[in-house]
Amino acid sequence: MNLSKYMMLVVCIPLLLLGLTGYIKSGFDFGATFLHLDSTNPLIIAFFAGLSCIFFSLLIALWIRIAKVSVHDGIIQGRNYWGFKNSFPLEESVSLSKFSNNGINAVVLKSKKSGKIYISDYTERLNELLTLIDPFIVKNSENNK
Repeated sequence: MNLSKYMMLVVCIPLLLLGLTGYIKSGFDFGATFLHLDSTNPLIIAFFAGLSCIFFSLLIALWIRIAKVSVHDGIIQGRNYWGFKNSFPLEESVSLSKFSNNGINAVVLKSKKSGKIYISDYTERLNELLTLIDPFIVKNSENNK
């Protein structure tokens, strides 16, 4: 829900400000500002802009849900920042860090050689997964000292 709120703010507020600026510049003349609109059309446009934000945020949420993380035979598999699959042995795990961008929150697992895997905060059994990864990170940080 945070993503849809953010998208609505990013889309609807600039549209509103542009319309309001034009309305003020035209001397508060609705007909001159919005030549092809009647008084109900801006409400309809705002409604559909908000609805499209909700729709696209749901698509993004579904994409994140598809981006599952799995561990089999000591190899973790997940998605990188761009959504492409990435996998590496847990022994290569170097660090964990928090990631937050545009309402999307995740934990980033960094590997020595194979890049990063982004793990959503909404991952089922996230604490169990982090507990599984933590010993490898501690071991690799001790080896780097």
